[in-house]
Amino acid sequence: MRVEPPALPRGRTRSVADLRAAYEVLAGTDPQDPRAVPAPLYGPRPEAPVRVGVVTDPGGRGDVHPDVRAAIEAAAAALEDAGHPVKEVEVPRLQDALDGYGALLRTEFSLAWPMLRRLLTDDSARRIELDTQRHPAVGLEEYLRQTGVRLGVQRAWARFFEHCPLLLGPVSTQPAPEPVIPRTPEEHDATMTPMRLPTATTYVGVPAVAVPTGLAAGLPQGTREGSLLKRPGQGIGAFTGPLVPSRQCGEVPRCARPVPVGLRE
Repeated sequence: MRVEPPALPRGRTRSVADLRAAYEVLAGTDPQDPRAVPAPLYGPRPEAPVRVGVVTDPGGRGDVHPDVRAAIEAAAAALEDAGHPVKEVEVPRLQDALDGYGALLRTEFSLAWPMLRRLLTDDSARRIELDTQRHPAVGLEEYLRQTGVRLGVQRAWARFFEHCPLLLGPVSTQPAPEPVIPRTPEEHDATMTPMRLPTATTYVGVPAVAVPTGLAAGLPQGTREGSLLKRPGQGIGAFTGPLVPSRQCGEVPRCARPVPVGLRE
């Protein structure tokens, strides 16, 4: 058994409509992937209104930047204005998801590391090595235990989505960091810990998108929607519209990028 989510297809576009087109290209079966099944691209449309769960500070760590909090509140207000009931929630078994992601993924990386290292740049290799210090490889017994833990976490999320089909939260609890390669485990933690919600949705394997909510200090802001629905992202995307790259902000490498709209399926 392998931890599957990191290999799932992803897309990056400037609008939810474009993302839908990318999803329809990426989704489906492929003879090179025996795990893919011929499931319909779209399931039944959910009954309106859709209940929305909002998590501003996943895990309650108290590290949410005011600009990020404002973006979450704006996104929640947009969905509420569209008629969807919104309530604050807790992410199911978040810490188990984070621990399991590290244990399963880094164990698999460790087995293939001698070959993978030759394919990576020094900077890319350093990121993985720093992450491995945080999540060292585990033995066979613990690896097998973690596969069972993952099923339990997925079960908890499935129960959550029965009552709250859409989960809204931050891509990162902090603004985008400076584009530098971390040199120490502490610097790596400072970059990765704020992105704990995307890590959890990847581990669980639910569809998720990042959608724009506007600009803060000249930089694009976004939120993350995770759901068992196959069409997350439409409500906020319709509210905000697309954001395009701009060369009028101070540091081109940080802001001359479209807001990421990621795909998890």
